[in-house]
Amino acid sequence: MKPKLLIIDKCQFGYLTDSYKWCEYLRDEYDITILSVNSGRKKFEMDGIKVEYVNFRLPLILRALLFTIVALWKVCFFKGKIFVVYYQKCSILKKVFHDKKMHVDVRTMSVRIEDYERRSVNDRIRNECGFFDSVSAISQGVAKELRIPNVSILPLGSDVISETKKDYCGDIKLLYVGTFRNRNLEQTLYGLSQFFSNHSDVKLSYDIVGDGNPGQLDELKQLAIELKIDEYVTFHGFKPYDELKPLFDECNVGVCYVPITECYQNQPPTKTYEYILSGLFCIATGTDANRELITSENGLIIEDTPESFCNGLEKFMSLRECLDEAKIRKSLEYGLWKSIVNEKLKPLLRVL
Repeated sequence: MKPKLLIIDKCQFGYLTDSYKWCEYLRDEYDITILSVNSGRKKFEMDGIKVEYVNFRLPLILRALLFTIVALWKVCFFKGKIFVVYYQKCSILKKVFHDKKMHVDVRTMSVRIEDYERRSVNDRIRNECGFFDSVSAISQGVAKELRIPNVSILPLGSDVISETKKDYCGDIKLLYVGTFRNRNLEQTLYGLSQFFSNHSDVKLSYDIVGDGNPGQLDELKQLAIELKIDEYVTFHGFKPYDELKPLFDECNVGVCYVPITECYQNQPPTKTYEYILSGLFCIATGTDANRELITSENGLIIEDTPESFCNGLEKFMSLRECLDEAKIRKSLEYGLWKSIVNEKLKPLLRVL
């Protein structure tokens, strides 16, 4: 009989790639139940995984209270390993059931813009993690911010979304996948406009997948029209993970545009891995996390300005004939989800 594993994740199942992939590569070894929320989005299923939903379409206070009550109920009667993906006030689980061993994983520290708010949230995360039997973090940078001894590293990963052969010397086909919130994505549109003013003859397309705050998508669309680049830019809105493959097949350059600010320095972007492992050359802003992943073989680092984005495109044009697709893919091979689960997560769970 397989050992039982309870994962408590306050993100609807399938919308945090990390926990979805953990389940995918753990299900042969563990009998997994995941406590998630129903926020009204499309539900994902996975063979061998029991997903239990808590209604999250309620007023803020009620939904937080309901999730806490259900989580406490599950923990009370669960006999097996308990793995918590950090969420605010999750430490109540350990405070109430202090005799049950529990692990907490931190996927992100605060990314709030205001220093005071960010420090306050980070202090709370450190405090709460201190109640758990063991702690893991997404990166060395996040682990350092936690200031807790013996934090395990459970890194971000990726699968190979596309195995389609890439041609870097034909049309430039840019792809951005991710949130629009606090990303200053409009700067890439200004940079693209500058690029076209210098290279009107270059064939280029820019596919943008994602959404943001209410009205943000429409604002970006309007900006593309005003800059007269709307015929080159396609906004797809949000797409779930399982619908991304055609775009990864088609495109040859991935755009990882994260502001170079303190709150993002240590947050490794999922898409950097996904672009590179799928053979896309990656143009990435120079956060500390991106600098650990980007090499001269798989991408280039830019500043978070329109001018630097334009320069990045020009630099890509100058070196694209020398690119080796096999080397691009191999450069982050260690970041495959299967390897991370086998080499990092399974050993962590065995001692829980």
